Amino acid sequence: MVAPPPGMEAYLEETAWRKGSPWGGNYSWLTPDQVVQNYHGIGREPDATGAIAVTAFWLSSPLALSRDDLLYIDGQIDDGDLTTGRFRTGFNGWPVYLVSKNP
Repeated sequence: MVAPPPGMEAYLEETAWRKGSPWGGNYSWLTPDQVVQNYHGIGREPDATGAIAVTAFWLSSPLALSRDDLLYIDGQIDDGDLTTGRFRTGFNGWPVYLVSKNP
């Protein structure tokens, strides 16, 4: 688990962040440079200030989302394409949500 950047704590419930996602796995905060380095091919929005990734590193809480689940979520909150937009898949097909200063 990677802690969110300073100042983000006010926007995130510390206990929810530490418990992990409701779909299994745990949350990680990625800086813009980490997004480019670690999630090859997902690019970076011009105003992205980082990303929230859900990773499946916890053996006791595996990520339980299928590709169909991810496509459904993407269709509800983004552009319906897991290779573009703010909600995408990255390393190992894990979901990544790009965060920006401007919604």
